[in-house]
Amino acid sequence: MTSTEDAQFSERLYAAFAAAARPALHEITPHRCWACDAVRARLARHQSREVPIADMEWLGDSLPLLGPKALRYYLPRYFEFSLTHRHSTACESVLYHLTAEQPASDYWAARYGVFSPGERDAIVEYLRYRAAWPDAEIEQERLERGLRFWSGQQG
Repeated sequence: MTSTEDAQFSERLYAAFAAAARPALHEITPHRCWACDAVRARLARHQSREVPIADMEWLGDSLPLLGPKALRYYLPRYFEFSLTHRHSTACESVLYHLTAEQPASDYWAARYGVFSPGERDAIVEYLRYRAAWPDAEIEQERLERGLRFWSGQQG
């Protein structure tokens, strides 16, 4: 994939999530601890697509700390960052967060349940895009599991 293809793909993902409302401050990280408060502070001051690279590098593995509404709102930025920073913790975090082994569990159902059908389609598109990467065979089982779930073939 070229950087132009990645940029065009990112724009499609942002468009798919355009209806996601910016979360209220308490919805960014519902839990209160120093780590969640630091994540909240870094995200709260930015619209999704404007979170700076330096913050995204720091936030790379913070997806599990986000509340469901914040996950929905900020996920396109994580997608974009993962496409342009393929060796980042964010890149791995996005893949692992969208390919849970037990997606029907209460935790995952609450998180995954916030996505609209169009957003679910965009997640499928993202996973397919990732599956075309040169080193994707390393994560083939995980990618296939995620594709089955998000395309409605299991869960």
